[in-house]
Amino acid sequence: MYFFFFKQKTAYEISACLVGSEMCIRDMNLEHLVQLKWLDLSFNNVQKIEGLDKLVNLTDLSLYNNKVETIEGLDNCTKLNVLSMGSNQLISYEAVFTYLKKFKHLQVLNIAGNPFTKEHEFEKHLINNLTQLKYLDYVFIDEGTRLQYKDDDHKAPSADTFGDGQKYNEAEEQEKQIQERIDNLKKAHVFVLNTLADELASNNELVGIKVIPGVEEEVGQLVEKINQVIDELQKAVVGKNEEKLTLLKKFKEVVIIREKQAEDETIGLINEFQKKKKLAFREFELGLDNSYDKVQDLRFEILELEDKLMTIEIELVRNIEKARQEFDVKLNSIVEDIKSTVQEDTGFKRIKQYLKDFGETLQEITKVECDKFAEKAEDEKINLEELYTEMQISLLENKDGVSMQVGQMKDQLAEKAIKKEGEIISQIEKNSKDIKEEFRNREYERNRENVTNIVNLVQALNDEIQKALDSQLNNDEDDND
Repeated sequence: MYFFFFKQKTAYEISACLVGSEMCIRDMNLEHLVQLKWLDLSFNNVQKIEGLDKLVNLTDLSLYNNKVETIEGLDNCTKLNVLSMGSNQLISYEAVFTYLKKFKHLQVLNIAGNPFTKEHEFEKHLINNLTQLKYLDYVFIDEGTRLQYKDDDHKAPSADTFGDGQKYNEAEEQEKQIQERIDNLKKAHVFVLNTLADELASNNELVGIKVIPGVEEEVGQLVEKINQVIDELQKAVVGKNEEKLTLLKKFKEVVIIREKQAEDETIGLINEFQKKKKLAFREFELGLDNSYDKVQDLRFEILELEDKLMTIEIELVRNIEKARQEFDVKLNSIVEDIKSTVQEDTGFKRIKQYLKDFGETLQEITKVECDKFAEKAEDEKINLEELYTEMQISLLENKDGVSMQVGQMKDQLAEKAIKKEGEIISQIEKNSKDIKEEFRNREYERNRENVTNIVNLVQALNDEIQKALDSQLNNDEDDND
């Protein structure tokens, strides 16, 4: 049962004649409407919420544009799903979230236009404390916003939290685990799945027909089933991504070992040559017999050194390339396994089947409800306005229009799922490509740097020998003069 205390058309007329006076909800005698689900008390100069104790089935309440200073009197309205308190006189957001925390079904809260909304961080505190909310001021609360606000809160712990060291440590550890899970989901490219069910449920065509009896219950079941698939899918993909990260780690370790072995061998050859060069230069400075020829012979040894160093580099490239090829094969296998997990029965194939079944179920539900409505419309004894809201009437009297709307919704949900699936697969493939590309670029730069270093070393050694020989030649010329 749905009930407008005033139709929107007459709301302004009523409020206009009540300027300067107060509307008392208790005087409206709503106690007998125990099946009431939807109540609109907007624009009525209401100052206190009271007289709603019997409305235990109320799911949607609007007190927009009144003079309420405190949210109260709703303790028995435990099924409340939508609450509009915009443009009232609420002065404390702490009082708002403290009172509303117990309403586990509350998903939509309109609070804009109250005095406390001028405070900079009221949104953050409401979202952090009312974790059941999905919309604040009719704006969808995405997972990124929620996590950002939560992160901001944990960066600045309260004095009370610090007062209890054990509680703070537990909270810190819990936050660490949450952040670690988020990081793992992001690394596996499935973090975006967190909001998929809510995004599907907030489809415009679907929202438009939720007022039809039975539809909202089906939506709730769909969201629950999709979230279950997502939870299982995320766990599976994160596990397989860990295999990929372990493979990458081992591959990097192999490369580092190969590079270290080549580096040690290179340093050994260079040090051996430097010892020979040092001994030859010392004999040359002392003018010992054959010392000039020994310095000259160093040029040939430099050529041999260059050849050995280049051979080490070539062998290193070959070894790394072999390891890379083996890595690529294993990486491709894991990536294909991850993609299959996302696409097949463990993932989007099942989600798309759920959406298909959901669309067919809604077609049947709306058809039945439209037929029921048509039968009641033919009975002159039945007052449709007592049984249906204006929105329900406008939908149910147009059976073909509803059927078309459900069809469009079905197509849109399928397209949304396909698009999300494509985004995830693209990210997985891109990540694999980036890993390979990053390594190829690194290896190219490493090889180019090593070859350049070898060339520069050879040039420097030759220059050093030439300088020593030229210096001796100049000294001999001076002696002859």
